[in-house]
Amino acid sequence: MGFYEEISKYYDYIFPTGNEQIKFIINSTNKENKKILDIACGSGGYAVELAKQGFILSAVDLDQTMINLTKGKAKGLNITLKTYLADMLNIDIIEDSKFNVIYCIGNSLAHLNDLIEVNTFLKKTYGLLADEGYLIVQIINFDRVLEKGISELPTITNNEIGLTFERKYIHKENKILFNTILKVNDKLLDNNIPLLPIKSDEILKLLSNNNYQDIETFGDFKQTKYDPLESYHLVIKAKKK
Repeated sequence: MGFYEEISKYYDYIFPTGNEQIKFIINSTNKENKKILDIACGSGGYAVELAKQGFILSAVDLDQTMINLTKGKAKGLNITLKTYLADMLNIDIIEDSKFNVIYCIGNSLAHLNDLIEVNTFLKKTYGLLADEGYLIVQIINFDRVLEKGISELPTITNNEIGLTFERKYIHKENKILFNTILKVNDKLLDNNIPLLPIKSDEILKLLSNNNYQDIETFGDFKQTKYDPLESYHLVIKAKKK
């Protein structure tokens, strides 16, 4: 059984849907076009919650287990949303175009291999956006991670089911090895995955090169001012004009 299939059982305990993220996404929409695309949707918590609030959702993920979870949640609540099994570079398969908002959060963008792939992703999302639509991206603040040599993130705990999720960074040349250890019910799951440490100036330049405008940066979804050396996250909101 693969790591993501195993972790899917506990995904919502580790990464619960956040109210601030939902508010941020909704505040980026307009009344005329309610179509939203969730890229790297995970277990579908955000897509389902937005669909509950009347938005028209499409969701894509590269893992079949996550897609199944998303479908199951939607069916259980009698919610209609479209799902697609694909990675971030193959979103061309999505039938609906001209989304009002496209979001890719949870540090998903850092799973791409290099800046060439990041550029491809930004080009394809631009093509799927309606005019005046927004792209929302959230990654770890790698400016801080690289400058300060951060080697671990705070451990996530959920006392309800006795769960801990340890997260460590092992710095490699041009990459960061992301080591996670999930402990729950006497079970231990250890996994390593390489991440691309995308710096703020790199992604901002790529956004500009792909004709995104009105680019804003924040330190979190509460719209705290972004500080390269102190902010935990980098949240970006950029418009297609």
